[in-house]
Amino acid sequence: MRVVLILLLAAVISAAGAHGAAGHLEADARAVTLRFEYSVGEPMADAETAVYDAAGVLVQRGRTGPAGLFSFVPVAAGEWQVWAGDGLGHELRVPVTVDARGQAALEGGPTAVKLPPMLLLGLLLTSVALNGLLLLRLRRRSPS
Repeated sequence: MRVVLILLLAAVISAAGAHGAAGHLEADARAVTLRFEYSVGEPMADAETAVYDAAGVLVQRGRTGPAGLFSFVPVAAGEWQVWAGDGLGHELRVPVTVDARGQAALEGGPTAVKLPPMLLLGLLLTSVALNGLLLLRLRRRSPS
């Protein structure tokens, strides 16, 4: 029984740590289009987005579409930051470099952000508490 509980706890912890978010650059001639998705490949649909210029000034707000896509047209070459968040703890900031010809590239490739450590700690503590209650219940049922 202990082995089953330990394996179950390990599965919960590993599953929680494996879920995150990522942003990928999509090819487009005029606009910079980013595809935001969770680590399992599901699109971050209807996520809030914000675009910041090189000075850190907010220049656009929006939301991703059903496929997790978000586009903006940079007005100048330089370093841009695109932020996306789903309101459930998945947030990421994607650095985009736009050259003088208007060609965009991600700095360092796709970026990913894991679930916040406090959420993982909460999941762990919840799992430990539930397993403890299960053990107490099983002990009370078994004859001494």
